[in-house]
Amino acid sequence: MVKINLVVCDVCKDPQRETEPYTVTGKGRRRSMDLCEEHSAPLGELLAATEEPSPPRKRAPARLQRRVTTMEEIAARKGASS
Repeated sequence: MVKINLVVCDVCKDPQRETEPYTVTGKGRRRSMDLCEEHSAPLGELLAATEEPSPPRKRAPARLQRRVTTMEEIAARKGASS
């Protein structure tokens, strides 16, 4: 037995159109649907109108060069401060 799953637009039900899955959430409700390009256009326009510009990239801080201190240098400093 062969099973075929066919996903169609939830609005027009046209099997010839490709669909994309969408999930809409609002006022405590959540709805998932598959929409063709024509019927997803209003959602695309809404998303495009509300997109925020990308924030400017922050430069990584310059790396500080670590100074290695020997035990002798630490002991000398302790002797100098006494």
